Amino acid sequence: MHPDYTDQFLLVHKPRTNDAWQLPQGGIDAGENPAQAAKRELQEEVSATVDQLYSTNVVYEYMFPNSYSSRFTNEYCGQQIVFHIGICTNPNNLHVDNHEIDAYAWITIAQISDYVERLEYKTIIEHLAAQAPKILEL
Repeated sequence: MHPDYTDQFLLVHKPRTNDAWQLPQGGIDAGENPAQAAKRELQEEVSATVDQLYSTNVVYEYMFPNSYSSRFTNEYCGQQIVFHIGICTNPNNLHVDNHEIDAYAWITIAQISDYVERLEYKTIIEHLAAQAPKILEL
């Protein structure tokens, strides 16, 4: 029996100590819009495919700490993250890239604390979980 992935989120694990479990994410390449970048990142990191991604109203902005941003000479001093939600078309056939990502997990919102420690990140994921049924019209 296949699990019902419509009430689960895909988390990916980065090979590091702090904040290792997170939602899939990545930068936008030249010529891409955010949805195209999200699809590309999903494919690169875990071989995931989605037919369509839907934009959410969650935009998370934060400033880099001085200890981080002072190492760089460019104009970037913070980050803005735009979230998209979609349904994975191959949830049972994912493969990590073993470079940026070394594991993945399908989790329910009730399991979030088993993976994610940072309160701010849990809050964002919980907000996304609440929006998902409306966005995806489930």
